[in-house]
Amino acid sequence: MSCGDHEPKVDLTSKQSEKLENIKTSLNAEDIMLDKVKAVDSDKIIENSILIDIINSSVVSIDGPSLKGYCENILIEFVKSCDKESYYDIIEIRFSEGKKIKIYHDWDSKGFRYPKSMIDNIINQLNSPRYLLEQAYLKYSEQEDYDSLIYYANGLLDENPILDVAIKYRGLAYYQLNKFEKAEIDFMHARTLNKSDIDNPMNLAILHGDKENYKVGLQYIDTVLTLQADYPKAIYFRGVYKYKLGDKKSSLIDLQHAEELGVSDATTFLQFEFN
Repeated sequence: MSCGDHEPKVDLTSKQSEKLENIKTSLNAEDIMLDKVKAVDSDKIIENSILIDIINSSVVSIDGPSLKGYCENILIEFVKSCDKESYYDIIEIRFSEGKKIKIYHDWDSKGFRYPKSMIDNIINQLNSPRYLLEQAYLKYSEQEDYDSLIYYANGLLDENPILDVAIKYRGLAYYQLNKFEKAEIDFMHARTLNKSDIDNPMNLAILHGDKENYKVGLQYIDTVLTLQADYPKAIYFRGVYKYKLGDKKSSLIDLQHAEELGVSDATTFLQFEFN
């Protein structure tokens, strides 16, 4: 990564540099050029700003419909790498295509500018309990360290005892530890605090299925499907539970529908149980 000739210097932290290097690799880009952002109506430099210019990516076409999505994803990933001391007032993400020869430059560039309000919104989301718990769950699940996830969730609940997402993730940790009674209590509690979170009735449906309480599981699946009529996981488990209860004709319809919705487990179940 480099700055353009005679352009303002852009200082990065090691974390930011590593993030941009990863972005460069994932996009198979020739280079990433850094600069300060210039005001729209003049050549005046906006000091607390950064322009990230991805050069000759073989993955992203600057005329393609996915350009905006790539720019927004890069924005979020880059903001994740920023410490409080290195937040920007404006970030511009740009893709450039062309060739650079000593006496000849031919570039075509397109991208988007993101103001402080949008950057602040991303920062707030990244610091939200929901995001932090999602990241903690991914981390501790990979390590199979569910006791630490419970400890982490309890720390958040000490500050806010009715934080439904912390109760839900603690329930998931209890479930993974086969502490089904504690898991059920947490899923029920989280559900009373947040009726719109589809995870809680779905988790309760799966938990009761594990305990072979298929009729109760089906009742929770009905709740899930009132929130989202074609929720693939719910359709799949409804088919499985109907099969377990002996209703194979109706089960087959659900499992085939789940397969159409992309549930690979439905394909496996159909192959083993209906062939």
